Amino acid sequence: MKIRHENPRPDLEYRVQAPLRLELQDGEIVIIQQWSLTGITFPKQSDVLPKKGFLTIPFQGVDIRFPVSFSKAEGDYDLAFKDLTGRQREIIGVFYRSILSGKMAAAEDMITSLDTPVDLVPMGETEEEETQGKAKNSPRVFRVIWNVFFYVALALTLVGLIGGQIWNRLSSVNFANGRVVAPVINHLVTEAAYVDAVLIVAGQNVKRGQTLVRLSNPERDSATDDLRRDIARAQKQTRNARALLENHLGQTDLHRAPLEAAYRDALSQRRLADFVGNYDLGSVVAAWVALQNFDLEHSATLGDFHDIRTKLKAQLDEAKDLERRLKRDLGNAKSSARAMDIVAQADGVVSEIFVFQDEYLARGRNALTLEENTPRRIQAWVDEARADAIYLDMETEITFRNALGKRKLTGVITDITAGLDSETDNGFGMIITVDVPEMTTKETRELLRVAAPVKLKGLKDWHRFWWAD
Repeated sequence: MKIRHENPRPDLEYRVQAPLRLELQDGEIVIIQQWSLTGITFPKQSDVLPKKGFLTIPFQGVDIRFPVSFSKAEGDYDLAFKDLTGRQREIIGVFYRSILSGKMAAAEDMITSLDTPVDLVPMGETEEEETQGKAKNSPRVFRVIWNVFFYVALALTLVGLIGGQIWNRLSSVNFANGRVVAPVINHLVTEAAYVDAVLIVAGQNVKRGQTLVRLSNPERDSATDDLRRDIARAQKQTRNARALLENHLGQTDLHRAPLEAAYRDALSQRRLADFVGNYDLGSVVAAWVALQNFDLEHSATLGDFHDIRTKLKAQLDEAKDLERRLKRDLGNAKSSARAMDIVAQADGVVSEIFVFQDEYLARGRNALTLEENTPRRIQAWVDEARADAIYLDMETEITFRNALGKRKLTGVITDITAGLDSETDNGFGMIITVDVPEMTTKETRELLRVAAPVKLKGLKDWHRFWWAD
């Protein structure tokens, strides 16, 4: 054991050699051999000197440990104590002065006391610390006022929160998953087709039955074209048949003239006495009958004028019937082709358009959505256990927030349906539909955004106090 005595001097910069342990922030422990009341000398070469740590004074098997902070001193490895408390300075001073006076000495890795016991370290506050603590305290009157105010505010807050929840439970029925819904109609494609033209734009007002999207099907178009070609051929056949008939009828006088001449010749060969006595008039009668049958359009033999006329007339009628039938088929084909077009199913506003020109659409594809000219509504879900607490025409309170801030509206339950809400996974319950009678269709579109979340609750009959209007 080596004991080194130094004369005590008032200068605090004298460094003593006694083992102190410094625990760094990364957990490493280094042994400090030189230190004073102002600081320590770091024993290792390091580019970065520690700024904080835990200083341990090993005294006769008992470790005195407290946190310390450092600042850079003049030497390369010198560190100065920073922001030590009065008690910490007192502890370091006790050991520093005892080592300088010879009352303590370093023995291997600890400090021992030689002849006299160690001075007691005061555990209470120093006068300086007590003065600083009182200076931070506010006057007693202010503390009393503050405590009274704090506890009164806390009591009012608790009563307001708990009492408000109890009152809401008794006076209203809360609905879950409240949201704004619009009366939207999806217009689906009934048959695979191509988009020929989109006749509307989003946001446009349309009338029921108005054509919105014009569609076409190549198979239907080809069938229509075939019918048009067949009609053209049938019209040509009709014109030819009519021309033949008219040409044949134009020869009526030519075919009638020989019959009339034969009749006149038969008359000229008879005398007046023959007519008076009815003698030898057979040729006259035969010629007259032949002429009358011709004028009455009766055919006498196959292949005569009227037989040919009858056949030509039948050909014309057949051609005309074929033409009428083909035109009827063409009209049906056009109607069938136009039946694929997307037409408005109700009066309203086009919300979204999902197709574009020349696009091929499969059957069942949603082409566009149309919002009907009816006000937007609120839908929500409630457990079926509350079925006895809600009813149609029940008044509701709608709360939501938009760019203008928090808004409240009054609604009325118009529909209650039991089932599963397709928009949620809450399970079986009741789906509530609420209308806002005080708002028009235009106002609901401007204020209530589709699918916007809202807070919805039903108000019981006695939700207002008895003195409220």
